[in-house]
Amino acid sequence: MIFRPDSMKLKKKLLQRLNKRMLYKLNKNHGMLGNTLTLFVMNFVSSVFTALFYFLVARMLGPEQYGILGSLLSLYFVVTVLTNVISITLIKYISHFRAKSQNEKIARLIKKSILYFLVSGFIFFLITALSSKTITYFIRIGSVIPVMLLGLLLGVYIVAWGFISVVNALEKFRILGLCSIINGVVSFVAGVVLVKLHLGVSGALIALVLGQLAMILFAYGSIKPFLKIKTDGIEKISVKDYFIPALAVPLCMGIMVNFHVFMVKYFFSAEQAGFFAAAVLVTNIIFSMSVIIVNASFPKICELHSNGKNPDSLLRSGLKYMMSISVGIVFALFAFPRFLQRVIFGPEYQIHGILGPLGAASVFLAVTNILLMYNVALKRFNIVYYCTAFPAVEILLLALMHSTLVQVSLLILFVNLAQFAFVVYYLKDELINLFRKKQRLDAEYPLEFYLQIKNRKY
Repeated sequence: MIFRPDSMKLKKKLLQRLNKRMLYKLNKNHGMLGNTLTLFVMNFVSSVFTALFYFLVARMLGPEQYGILGSLLSLYFVVTVLTNVISITLIKYISHFRAKSQNEKIARLIKKSILYFLVSGFIFFLITALSSKTITYFIRIGSVIPVMLLGLLLGVYIVAWGFISVVNALEKFRILGLCSIINGVVSFVAGVVLVKLHLGVSGALIALVLGQLAMILFAYGSIKPFLKIKTDGIEKISVKDYFIPALAVPLCMGIMVNFHVFMVKYFFSAEQAGFFAAAVLVTNIIFSMSVIIVNASFPKICELHSNGKNPDSLLRSGLKYMMSISVGIVFALFAFPRFLQRVIFGPEYQIHGILGPLGAASVFLAVTNILLMYNVALKRFNIVYYCTAFPAVEILLLALMHSTLVQVSLLILFVNLAQFAFVVYYLKDELINLFRKKQRLDAEYPLEFYLQIKNRKY
């Protein structure tokens, strides 16, 4: 086909307009979509290797051994969510200092934080080691070695998360994504090799430790320039006024995401506990999406709030992205549970009856997490304090009613739905105003670009 010069020019002009429109979309809401896509794509690659690690390990270990690994990792996952409070505190202050161009204060905060992470990691390892016999008795395993390795994993993870939190606060999202990919790849390769060598649960835990160590080495290079900045004469930076109230959200989320796996291991047989741990592993993918959205938006929310700007558009975008992702996953969990069970874990894992309820529960918890973390970024702590009651209610109900895994799953769904309804009711006026607002172009864009977008014709 031969194009005349006029049609070629028109085609080129349309492509230019399309590219500008795409750039506008990516940079709209202060780069929310672009940052989320960057983290989503890289975390998706990492999640593929992480999922392969857990799924293959589950197949190689079998339900009983995987039940032991799942119960140990439930404690690990609770701590991983708890460490988010350290992360959000760092992000809050570093974002504030970045908004004010105070690099010396950023450097001082990074240096002190890394020291605290090292000490905290050692303390967690020591506590786990001293409690190893008690934990071994509670989850009914025959050796303390896996518990000791769990302590080592917790210690290394806390240090690794300290480095990752700094990278996130500096908004180096590509480095953050690459760290996640390295962690996933190393854990997957090492896990398959070590479990094949008949190291069992211990081999899987060692693989996770190696993944965290690899992530530390990679993240160190991106923050090294700040470690060279002299911080003599910089006043002490106090974060306890923000740290203590902000602890409530990660504490609640940590308990409600994984602590039920630990309780199921206590109340049910090893095989049933393995089934439940496998189902939670699948459905927690939904909650992990909310963590990605929070990681992408939290630094910018803090920065905008510090400069007196309104960050509501970031919350609106985050909720839309979360719902668009989770609806399809939950539909698949309800519509094709037997197919997913067979493909992911194999026929021996009887989890088709609990995938749907646990998936729906994870959606409610994920949206609640985004709403609560937004309020934490704006230092609105009243609603956070009220939500601390729901983990206690869940633990109490599970302790009283746990006849079947289906009943446990429905109880978790009920508590998560109740918490979601309470948060929405508490924030109803803000949410109504949030979605009533019309989308408008950010004032940071030039007038010429605004006119091009406003008058575009496609």
